[in-house]
Amino acid sequence: MHARTVWFAAWLAIVCLLTSRLHSDEGTTQQVSGTPVVLEPADDLRLLEDANRVTLEPLAATGPRRFVAERPAVPARSVLRTTVDASKQQLQNPENANEPQPRRDPKDLGLPSPPPVTVPSLSPAPLDLDVSAEPRPSGSTNTPRRSQPRTHGSAPIDMNVTAALPVISIETANPVEINVGKTAKYQIAVKNLGDITAENLQVIATLPKQVDLIEATPQPTDRADDKLHFDVGSLDAKESRLIELQLLPRETGAIDLAAMASFSVSRRATMHVRRPQVTMTCETPEEAIYGDKVTFVLVVTNVGDGVADGIVVTPQLPSHALPDRESNESLPLDWLRPGDSKKVPVTASAIGPGILEARFTVADASGSESNVDAKVRIRRAVIEVAADGPRTNFVGREGVYEIRVSNPGDTAAENVKVVASLPTGLQLTVLGRPVNFDRRTNTMTWYLESVAAGGTETLPFKARAVTEGELAQEITASADRELYSDTRQLTQVMSRPKINVAITSRDGPLAVGDATEFQIGVQNVGTKAAEGLRVKVITPEALAAAISDDYVTDGNEVAFSPMTLAVGETKRLTFRAVGREPGDHIVRVILESQSPSHSLSAETSAFFYDSQDEPRVSSLK
Repeated sequence: MHARTVWFAAWLAIVCLLTSRLHSDEGTTQQVSGTPVVLEPADDLRLLEDANRVTLEPLAATGPRRFVAERPAVPARSVLRTTVDASKQQLQNPENANEPQPRRDPKDLGLPSPPPVTVPSLSPAPLDLDVSAEPRPSGSTNTPRRSQPRTHGSAPIDMNVTAALPVISIETANPVEINVGKTAKYQIAVKNLGDITAENLQVIATLPKQVDLIEATPQPTDRADDKLHFDVGSLDAKESRLIELQLLPRETGAIDLAAMASFSVSRRATMHVRRPQVTMTCETPEEAIYGDKVTFVLVVTNVGDGVADGIVVTPQLPSHALPDRESNESLPLDWLRPGDSKKVPVTASAIGPGILEARFTVADASGSESNVDAKVRIRRAVIEVAADGPRTNFVGREGVYEIRVSNPGDTAAENVKVVASLPTGLQLTVLGRPVNFDRRTNTMTWYLESVAAGGTETLPFKARAVTEGELAQEITASADRELYSDTRQLTQVMSRPKINVAITSRDGPLAVGDATEFQIGVQNVGTKAAEGLRVKVITPEALAAAISDDYVTDGNEVAFSPMTLAVGETKRLTFRAVGREPGDHIVRVILESQSPSHSLSAETSAFFYDSQDEPRVSSLK
């Protein structure tokens, strides 16, 4: 029982000594006399590892077994302690440093064999600068890599990340046994197992008290008491250096010689300073039709040599061109690599006079800015309708009317429709162009394919006035793109009586004393009834009017009763007279009207000759 306790204490001291010299943060590998130390968890132990400590704890409460290895901070030191007679191997060539070495048996150290306990490995902990926070695949090496972290709305950042470290191995070789008073050759091999250069490498060998240094190759750069300092300088990746010491022991017993290495690591990072520069061009039509949508295609290009981010495009458009938005809204972009372009469409309405002017500004987070102006000519068709016709007309008379559709705009008006509503007092008689006529509504409709810019289309027709009064035509014209125009044409239609009067004598030449009959015709050829018509006849002294109930005679005048004539009515009046003297005698009829107030007259003649016959005046009644 006592022997087992002694063995366990000795074995635990060796393990603690070895693990206290191991470190992982600098990526170093430690070996004892060419044999790497491997720590593995046993069946009844578990491995607890944090940033600076590795701990083995028992899984079961079988006793106070707890092993701790500390991880020293940078700068790293590789320490190996060996005993001159602890090994029967001698390192002859540093190139053989990586060859596997046989595991040492504790019996060679004069210790009893311990129970099978495996110590966990303290493998180097790689320095991980993972900017993108992506998981490193299993088995990856510490090699430089590029990471591109991305966030919404910002450009990716290329990062040069280097996580490699030198791995320094120190191996020793010495004779198994030596006699007192004889020199022993002691070799220290330093090798860089990593992938980058170790700089400012120094090896410090601590000599035991019972030995003297006879010779060192190379010579130490400094010696303080029992410590030899060897300035190795830079040690490239996979390169090794050999230090040989000639030692002379003065006493018998085990000789421990400690060797420690220290080094530094430097990295150079190059950062290129670049400048983004955003420019912008605008692709837009030169012309647009009023009411259409106009699309400005903005082409934003990064002509600089750096990534442009925080890009914002700001349009400046007149308010009438943005009926769907209250104001101009900024348009953010993500980012653009050098030489890349992105198209940004901006839509506006072609509304307003003449020219649609717009300005667009693009800027990025670095302060680069560019402006572009755009102009679009807005073409617009205009419909104007007008009508001509008689301002005054009379019932029954035809009037010539003309509708004119004009386009004073700068583009054609398409699908023009003209509608004229006739009043009931007008009767359509003649058409100049084909038309759709609806008798029920008394409307005319013309369909025109187009009216050219600056052109005029004429639509003539004739209509007869059938009633008096103010007759109004309602005329409208419409076309595509909500074009519209209307007008009204007025005609004042009047009516009045028109009286014709005539007088004739039925007989030819008559002898003095004979009687003749005169006929008076009164006709209303106007458009209105004639009222209060008075007809009177004036005879010469040579004629004597006969007496009748149809008229009244007063001297040489014959008067008829007042009368009314309807439109188109004719009345005939007669009276008789006897010639008293020979000759050509003139008889005049006079027609007087109250509404309108005017007077008409007509004349005729009767010829009488002298005869030998007796007068027959007595025959008149």
